[in-house]
Amino acid sequence: MEKLVLDVLDLAAASELVHSQVIGATSPTHRQIQETRALSVELGQLPIALVQAGAYLAQNPTISIERYRRRLAGTLDKAPEGVNPERTVARIWRHTISTFTEHNPLAVRVLSTLAWVAPDDIPVGLLTPINDGSDDSDDDDLHEALGALAAYCMVSLTQDSVSIHRLVQTTLRNQPPISDGAPTGRLEAERLLSAAVVPLGEPPDSGRPAAWDRLLPHLVALAATTPDGHADSFPAGRYASAAYCLQGLGHDARAIPLLTASLARCEALFGTEHEITMKVHANLAHAYHGAANFERSIAILEPLVAQCARVFGDSHPGTLTVNSNLANSYRGAGNLDQAITLHEETLARRRQALGRDHPDTLISCDELARAYQESGDLDRAVSLHEATLTQYERSLGPTHPATLTSRRGLAAAYLAAGDLSRAIPMYTAVLAQRQQALGDSDPEVITSRNNLAYAYMTAGRPDRAAQHLETALVRSEEVYGEAHPETIAVRANLGCAYRDVGNPSRSLPLLETAAAQSAHLLGDDHPQTLTTRNGLARAYQAAGDAGRAIAQYDNVLEHRVALLGETHPHTLATRSGLANAHLALGDPARAVPLYETVVAQCEQVFGGSHPDTLANYIGLADALRQTDDPVRGVTLAESTLERCIRSLGEDHPHTVVCRSNLATAHLEVGNPPRAVQLLEATVRNARLMFGDTHPHTVTSRTNLAAAHLESGNAAQAVAVMEDVHAHLEAKLGRVHPQTLH
Repeated sequence: MEKLVLDVLDLAAASELVHSQVIGATSPTHRQIQETRALSVELGQLPIALVQAGAYLAQNPTISIERYRRRLAGTLDKAPEGVNPERTVARIWRHTISTFTEHNPLAVRVLSTLAWVAPDDIPVGLLTPINDGSDDSDDDDLHEALGALAAYCMVSLTQDSVSIHRLVQTTLRNQPPISDGAPTGRLEAERLLSAAVVPLGEPPDSGRPAAWDRLLPHLVALAATTPDGHADSFPAGRYASAAYCLQGLGHDARAIPLLTASLARCEALFGTEHEITMKVHANLAHAYHGAANFERSIAILEPLVAQCARVFGDSHPGTLTVNSNLANSYRGAGNLDQAITLHEETLARRRQALGRDHPDTLISCDELARAYQESGDLDRAVSLHEATLTQYERSLGPTHPATLTSRRGLAAAYLAAGDLSRAIPMYTAVLAQRQQALGDSDPEVITSRNNLAYAYMTAGRPDRAAQHLETALVRSEEVYGEAHPETIAVRANLGCAYRDVGNPSRSLPLLETAAAQSAHLLGDDHPQTLTTRNGLARAYQAAGDAGRAIAQYDNVLEHRVALLGETHPHTLATRSGLANAHLALGDPARAVPLYETVVAQCEQVFGGSHPDTLANYIGLADALRQTDDPVRGVTLAESTLERCIRSLGEDHPHTVVCRSNLATAHLEVGNPPRAVQLLEATVRNARLMFGDTHPHTVTSRTNLAAAHLESGNAAQAVAVMEDVHAHLEAKLGRVHPQTLH
């Protein structure tokens, strides 16, 4: 049973609440004050109990407060077991319901039915068939019953909806069952919801189903409150259809109770090894995966794989699909070795059973390549993506949607490998092809624009990223709505772009809104929520508020460790961000141990040449530079630069940053000639990659001027700064802040 934590009033406020309902504005007598205080204590000063008791007394003025209190005390032993607030409300409810049973039995039926649906915005139209008729008198009877319940504060009403307190629902659901064994009101709720959804037809797979909007929360509640051992009479197919609708809207967690109820019905009707039952079981695992509960998804899929192999055979398409889903859940949970092994096995079986060019085989290729990429095996990832794309182009053509999806996967692999010269043009081409085929508002176009923006962010061009994300956000709000997970993700990405542009006044509101929306919609532990909060932490740091950044990083790190484990890539990214925030706060003593932990874990998970490993070595070297022993930082930065050049190439952003940091370190230990040498190479690469006026280039050239000055070459320093100023003035104008600076 769910535990409900409720506030209580102090004794004076509790007594006043009852007085206001029972005697209105009239001053209470001394006796009434004493009786009300006794009643308030009896009811634990619980607001909902006091309101309902006051409503009863107001509707029955011939019953004194003390007489009512004694009657309640007499029902104490008859109340169902439960937490104290529930027992208190149960005592009042039992007393009130006895009045309704005698004078308005329909009100009792309505109230019992409301226990099994969502507590808010219950359409009055849903309750209309409760009398098994539709003439005016039945409508009048229903409205009279609702009015009576409202008068007793059992429900609240608007013109077309009913709401009921959650604690009252909990109490009602725990009443003794009716004579046939069914929980009170449960069968009525199932019948009414079934009658309401049948005329609507099937809900859409995606989009915003207007006719289903108000009913979906009540279907979720009906499924979630199914009592143990109860044979739910609601159609299993309707539960499943509503679940698929919610998943299409990005609400996987809300779909889980529906699929759980559908599975129970299918097992009862068809058995555990029927194809329909097994399909629903697989879809339930998929919903857990979408809700980022990888542990639960794996727990379902592992025995389901064995069951499918036994029922259908090892090479049946359904068995192979379940294998693939299990491998993806392993990957989501950070179990990359298990994911790769299973993806490789699935790919081999699909090639043998279906052929090399079958769509399912090609999907397996893309999934295996993605697992290689996440494990840090970028060469194998790129190679497999390239071969798969060639097969797609040969079998489906260059502009087929599946081909474009494969091309997007290859672009992501290029991006992960730091090959921006191939990643960005490929993302740009995919966006243009999808726009031409689908228009600017198609979901695939929005996704492609978002991916291209991310590539620009990685390339150090947040200004270009922001332009694409502004358009993507407008389109996403039109297509999905303000609070859809896709819209929230685009809003967060736009906030990150503004952050990297250096515009905290636009960045922070977007990221704070996105974080709050994601937590409300998906939950505090959902990966998207944690990713958004991670971006918010970086935004606080960029805005100069390292203290709030550290607090945010600490919170995200705690959740990610609990959800994903110590060595999941997302956990490592947050620990790295936390180290950087401590460094920004001027606390290298806290940053160094964090970086040392991260580099060791990255070596273990990704290997020594992975971009994430090298990025954290760069951070550790920079942190060591700021300690009392900066020479250690110089030594580590030198070796890291060699590894960056060897593994990533001269023009990778990590190489540029590492060389720039190393130059700064040499300046600090009194070696300006080496700093000049490094910075000249940094400037060359930055100008080629980013252009003359990009912040990376300007910073590198400013540092070069400082190094020339430290070397005693003032004329060269002045020449460098004059050239920088000329480029900024030509690009931005004389009065632009960057030019003036």
